[in-house]
Amino acid sequence: MPTARVHNVDQAVVVSTDSMTLVLEWCLRGYDEMLRVVAPEDAATAGIDAEDVSGLEPWASVLGSPVVGFGVATQLSESGRTVLWSLRMDFGKAGGVVVALGELRGAAPEYQPDNLVVISDPDIAQAHQVLDAPESAWGRALHLQGGVER
Repeated sequence: MPTARVHNVDQAVVVSTDSMTLVLEWCLRGYDEMLRVVAPEDAATAGIDAEDVSGLEPWASVLGSPVVGFGVATQLSESGRTVLWSLRMDFGKAGGVVVALGELRGAAPEYQPDNLVVISDPDIAQAHQVLDAPESAWGRALHLQGGVER
């Protein structure tokens, strides 16, 4: 059953700030399963009806909070490439939100390449794992300095 801490998303998550809009969407390219982060005009989901969830958790509690960091989780694809499967956005004291390949089955998310889960509970995100991934959906922190990973 979906809860405020985890919910399913069929196609994509659109994140908008005052200065930019990003689309996080699942992507199957050949045998490669990945999470794509693109501009709205480059999204495969352009033109699909969107539902405003800014009044629902976890989004309502982070609305207006700056993104202070990111975490990424990668996996080894069938073609041998390292691809993104999960992205965490950190909102400081407001918490973090993870968007990952997966589907909520019962009380916990399971890996599913053609669906997304949004997770706002760190324990659930740390338990969500992919077989060929070195880290959980919580990911490893990117250390940014001046907008560039160091």
